[in-house]
Amino acid sequence: MAVSVSNNPSPNPSLNPSPSGKEKTKGTNFKEASNDNLRVLVTTVDASGNDNISLVSTRAAAGYAAGGFTEREFVRELPAFSLPDRAFKNGTFRAFQVAGDSMLPTLYEGDWVICRYVEQWANDIRDTYVHVIVTEERLLVKRLLNRLSDRGEVTILSDNPAYPTQFIDGRDVREVWIAVGRLSRQFANPAYDLVKEVSRSRADIDELRAQFMELQSQVGLRVL
Repeated sequence: MAVSVSNNPSPNPSLNPSPSGKEKTKGTNFKEASNDNLRVLVTTVDASGNDNISLVSTRAAAGYAAGGFTEREFVRELPAFSLPDRAFKNGTFRAFQVAGDSMLPTLYEGDWVICRYVEQWANDIRDTYVHVIVTEERLLVKRLLNRLSDRGEVTILSDNPAYPTQFIDGRDVREVWIAVGRLSRQFANPAYDLVKEVSRSRADIDELRAQFMELQSQVGLRVL
C-alpha cells in the first residue's frame, strides 16, 4: 500500500496522519505526508508497484467518508483489481458503487463507477460530468457544477428529476473523483423505453378520445 499526497490544502488537517517517514510492512511500501496541510491519498499497489483500483461498496461508503479513506488498514481491506487499458495507468483510480436511483437512467443501483482522483478541485471539477464527492458524512455519485471560485460551493445534480438540486460548501469536501468508466450488470434499452412511452401516450389519447365522444353524445354536440 502506498500513500501519495496531493498539492491541495486539506479543509480538515486533523484527518491527516502524523508524519513518520517511510517504512516497509509485509513487502508493501508506505509513505506519509510530512505536511499536515496536505491531503493524504492512500492506495494499494500490485506486485509491480502499480496502483490498484480499490472498490468502495455501498456498505463501505459510510466508513470511507468518516475517515477510512486516510487509514491504511481500511483501504488495505477494500477489494482491488487492475485493468490492462493504459488509460487506467495515468493517474490514481478508484471504483465506487452506486446507491439508490437518483442517477437513473444513466446509472443503476449496484453499478460501479470507475473514477480518477481530482487534485485541483477549483480547476478540474468539470461542469455536468459525473463525479464522486466525499464529505465527512456521505459519499455521493452525482453530476457537479463547479462554483468553488465564485461562491465557495459545489452544486449537486441528479439525473433523476425526482431528486432536487443540492449545494455543498467547499469546506465540507474531503475528496473528489471524476467518473471515467462504468461496470454494470444492467443494459439500458432506449428503443424499448421509447416504444413503451409511445404506447402509453397512445393509450392516454385513446382514453381521452373515448371520454370526449361520450361527452359529445350526452350533450348532443357535433364535431365540424
